[in-house]
Amino acid sequence: MNGTSSPIGTHILHFHRELLDDAHHRYRSWEHCYQFFSKRPDDTDLASLHLGFYLASWGMYRGSSFLLQKDYRIHLPVVEEILRPQYDIIRAVSLADLGSERGSALIQMILELVAWIKECYPATTGEVQGRANVTDTLATKILLGTLGCVPAYDRYVISGIKKSGLSYSYLNRKNFSALIAYCLRHRADFLEAQRQISAYGLDYPDMKLIDMYFWSVGASEDRREA
Repeated sequence: MNGTSSPIGTHILHFHRELLDDAHHRYRSWEHCYQFFSKRPDDTDLASLHLGFYLASWGMYRGSSFLLQKDYRIHLPVVEEILRPQYDIIRAVSLADLGSERGSALIQMILELVAWIKECYPATTGEVQGRANVTDTLATKILLGTLGCVPAYDRYVISGIKKSGLSYSYLNRKNFSALIAYCLRHRADFLEAQRQISAYGLDYPDMKLIDMYFWSVGASEDRREA
């Protein structure tokens, strides 16, 4: 993999290099899930299994998560919704699309789907050990692993966003639009990293690259503070 002089490219390619060094690295769970959903599978049961393993691999089944009390089929309603053709327009949505005249409508669709997911699980599961808390982290990790339409807002990504001078309290139109505007200003750096990664056989969507960058920035900041 060729080097890149931009800090953005350096962070992204360093993140990607970890899975290149390990054929079974947990980072590959995103690739497996995303590729499976990109085929628009008819087998929603198998799709739910893919989603469940990806979420577990990325830390969403640990601690007090309500998902620990459920089997993988708890994801079926969400999988069935995500696979509806109406969401094809936001599948692997690009920075260019989000910055275009239709960008506002695309952002609205993404945020509405996040909100729908957050409401779906409590309606499906009821309370488990007193709660069924669906966070922005869970909802956006689901969408990153299936449609590739939004970065996953976990603590490292949020830390990276703040380190970059952007504000964040919870996911909303204002801060998501600000994130897109920031990334559009550095679009050439993201595209160069995308080009280099695609040489390994999988085109990473723009939102995955954004996720990788801010996650890496946040993780680096966490290590410095430790």
